[in-house]
Amino acid sequence: MIRVFKNPIHKVTEAAAMKIVESAQKRNPEQIARNMYSIVDQLKSAVESAAIDGNSFDSVERKAIERVLQIGFQAAELLLALQGDGNLGDEIQTADAKISKRSEATSTTRLRSIFGEHSFEQFTYASGKNKPVSLRPISARLSLPAGRWSFLLQEFSQMLGVDQAYDQAMKNLDTMFGSDFSVDTAERVNGNMGCSVGEFLDDLPMPEAGSEAKL
Repeated sequence: MIRVFKNPIHKVTEAAAMKIVESAQKRNPEQIARNMYSIVDQLKSAVESAAIDGNSFDSVERKAIERVLQIGFQAAELLLALQGDGNLGDEIQTADAKISKRSEATSTTRLRSIFGEHSFEQFTYASGKNKPVSLRPISARLSLPAGRWSFLLQEFSQMLGVDQAYDQAMKNLDTMFGSDFSVDTAERVNGNMGCSVGEFLDDLPMPEAGSEAKL
């Protein structure tokens, strides 16, 4: 939970709402939406032409997945474009009652999804200059992972890495999504997930005495 100060910062939050609109317009969500519709029209035309020309199902399927990935990329870009710049006012108070101040300028946040590379600008909040960032509003709103890879991309990399060496797994991922994926990043993701498993096991309740079956 985040509380924005109303006095004397109420006017700042009203201005922040305007900045969110202006920021979204700067990224031009309308143009991104038009890009999505254009890709759909291209796919429709390609399928109709394939039916007339008697093209194979395989060729149409391959063209379709390429267009689907392009639509997915534009959809992710549209979502980010509609988030604004994360300006919540000069100061905020988080649920733990700590005061954080807005950064003087926005910083770039980078995100890698199954569709490609994304980046956006957002203000951050910290208890003071040269202090660790306590809040990235857009990242928090979208529940983004701590690392650059999206959760779905992490899942795909781990599924492919179960029975294969990571270099081969990333090559297969490259083939699936038409992009290059880092072996080093995949290995770090795997290491982070391993740490999470330990925390999960530690949080499990202890079984009642005598409830465990004998071996």
